[in-house]
Amino acid sequence: MKSGNLVVAAFMGLTMVVSVLGYAFLQGSNQPPQAEEKLPSGYIIDYPLTQTQRQTLAVNYGKTLIDFVYDPKNCTSCGSLKASLESLANQFNDQVILSEIEVSGADYVDLPRIFMASQIGAWSRKGAEVSAEELGQGFCSVVLYPPLGCAIKPAPANKT
Repeated sequence: MKSGNLVVAAFMGLTMVVSVLGYAFLQGSNQPPQAEEKLPSGYIIDYPLTQTQRQTLAVNYGKTLIDFVYDPKNCTSCGSLKASLESLANQFNDQVILSEIEVSGADYVDLPRIFMASQIGAWSRKGAEVSAEELGQGFCSVVLYPPLGCAIKPAPANKT
């Protein structure tokens, strides 16, 4: 009788091990292949980033992402705004990815739009009346490693 119990116990144990291995094999082969997303090679690009790219760049690489969405045909001040953003990106090219996205005004409202984001926060503005000083303040508020210029504020001018 004892040998019968031993055979049943061995059979049950073997069945459990085989079923766990079979389940693990089936689950492993059931996963869809994950395509590796390519990160941008430059720091100024002309297309929107995917959510995975944004997550990877902001979290893994500590980048500040700047999206500039504008309609070049219907925005007279977008050229200077674009130049200010490119200057910022050139100055801090190791910390910034600038995505310049041209769109048609018929498809979007409240253009241009500027959105900056990093691990520590976000800043955004809509409309063409954004000064270079506002851009700098927005950048300083979200950049992960603020430059010295963010800490040093110019003294207010004496009004006499």
